[in-house]
Amino acid sequence: MAEIFHGDVRVPWYQARDENMANWNDRAKIHRSSYGLEKYVKDSDVISAEVRKDLPLLLRYLGRESIQDVRLAHLQCHIGTDTVSLARLGADVTGLDFSAVSLQIAASFARDCGVNVHWVEADVMDAATAIGYPVDVVYTTIGTICWLQDLTRWAQQISELLSRGGIFFIRDAHPMAYTTEWVDDRVQIRYRYFENGHSQMWNDTASYSGDGVIEHSRNYDFPHSLSEIITALLGVGLRLEYFSEGKELPWPLLPIMETDDNEQWHFPPALAECIPCSFTLVCSR
Repeated sequence: MAEIFHGDVRVPWYQARDENMANWNDRAKIHRSSYGLEKYVKDSDVISAEVRKDLPLLLRYLGRESIQDVRLAHLQCHIGTDTVSLARLGADVTGLDFSAVSLQIAASFARDCGVNVHWVEADVMDAATAIGYPVDVVYTTIGTICWLQDLTRWAQQISELLSRGGIFFIRDAHPMAYTTEWVDDRVQIRYRYFENGHSQMWNDTASYSGDGVIEHSRNYDFPHSLSEIITALLGVGLRLEYFSEGKELPWPLLPIMETDDNEQWHFPPALAECIPCSFTLVCSR
């Protein structure tokens, strides 16, 4: 079954979360084979492309030369490639995700890599209580915000987790990029940019990475504008330190996108100047 968009629906958060959880449990089984875990196990120097990209900016705002012994919470960590990478660089890492299957794979992966990570199975909306102690860094990347309905509650979890002087770091897909679709050999604006209280419902038996069938194909996402994201973080008392928009993603959002040597995907040159693909944001407490 090809991806099918069913439009806006009003669905209780807990129903959307539970159906998304079943969907991500299925995805995790596919991603175990498609995320290249074996290269991390074979070579202890391998660090994920996402962490390699994010680390210089994170260190700048931490005011450090390394993340050795930094207490770090990785929210929505999935099967742990970025989490393990952060631990390999010396951070004291806690990875949190709502998918039990993802965390089972992540824990086995970390053991095979010989790194120590504390794994927490919980809804990110309950992250502060679930983790239970302050951290120096809250980190999340990429493809996370679109699965969350209430960004005010999300931002509150981040604020409560951070110790004073701590840093929140996020790089995610740009909400403008999520509005686009490839139709009749051209990019069109098809999907919603602004939050309106409804979710968008989809059915898709394939994942963005790997081969395999997703049995629980129905899933829900929640569009959030940049202004909503930033306002939610400022509203809980965090201070905006850095914001930028980027031209790349770690997966091909549309079939016209092209990959580079850094495992990132871009629009062709003419379109790359017109459509933002990602954003990066750093806040402090």
